[in-house]
Amino acid sequence: MKPLKERYNLKYLRNKQKMVYQENDFSECFFKVNFYNIPIQERFIINDDFIIINSSAEVGHPVTVPVLLEDGVFKVQFELEGYSKYTDGDTTIEIHEDCFNLFYLPRVNGKLHYKKNRKCVDIMFDKAWFEREVYRKFPGYAGFVDSLKINKPTLLFRESLPIRADIKQLLYSLLNCNLHSDLKSSFYRIKIDELLLLILSCLEEYQLVAPKVTSLSNDEKIIQVKNWIAQQEIGNIRLKEIEELFNVSIKVLNAGFQKYEGCSIAQYLRKLQMEKAFILLKERGYSVNEVSKLLRYSYPQHFTTAFTKYFGYSPKELKNS
Repeated sequence: MKPLKERYNLKYLRNKQKMVYQENDFSECFFKVNFYNIPIQERFIINDDFIIINSSAEVGHPVTVPVLLEDGVFKVQFELEGYSKYTDGDTTIEIHEDCFNLFYLPRVNGKLHYKKNRKCVDIMFDKAWFEREVYRKFPGYAGFVDSLKINKPTLLFRESLPIRADIKQLLYSLLNCNLHSDLKSSFYRIKIDELLLLILSCLEEYQLVAPKVTSLSNDEKIIQVKNWIAQQEIGNIRLKEIEELFNVSIKVLNAGFQKYEGCSIAQYLRKLQMEKAFILLKERGYSVNEVSKLLRYSYPQHFTTAFTKYFGYSPKELKNS
């Protein structure tokens, strides 16, 4: 994927078909576009690392139109009013009214489906910037960033999520900034960081980390599973849930984890569980009963037995050492 500033510069924007163009300065411009007989008004707020696009489209009746973007698309889409769906073979990205999702498609060659008039905000991201800076600031995006690195289509959420009130308020502040132009760039960067943090809180709240929207190799599925596990509460993970979420069998999971971790997936989960228990007991002063509850053991005795079998000494001996 080309850098964002090369793909969406003013020369490119001016060459868009059938438009009326108005420019305030390099960072902001307005367009009227006719896209397959759909009148669209667009406002671009341009930055090297991201572009905010506020648009409205007059869709009088349900319509399906082709779309082709060789360089793909990487954005968070907020469907304030209306509805949109992208389809391309096995790939489907559907965003309902008053909902949003973050997604990456390395190449777009499919169809867009609209049902009625739309108002939306798209924030396009530079892929290299997101991989570098967002991963550093917000480790919770690690699984999504790893998906970007293997250049496969991916969604942050399995399905579009409702736009929370705090996110709407932040979008409003982005679109209605009255600061002097010298301050706008810093303002937008700060607000984009805030937005990414709020989206990350949605990820933690809904726990709907998405499997890939297209078929993956078994090795890629193992990478996805490991990233997903890293974002969960270790005591809440069930193998059946992983099978269903990633459409992968226990046999494939065991083979993959044996290849990358030298153990079965059950042994890998037990390892993570025991490592967490060790830290909670030794470094954070939790009691055996507290750790047992956090890790979802039915009885403290069961946890003590598992811990002793794994480490060769009991939780009590660890705390007294």
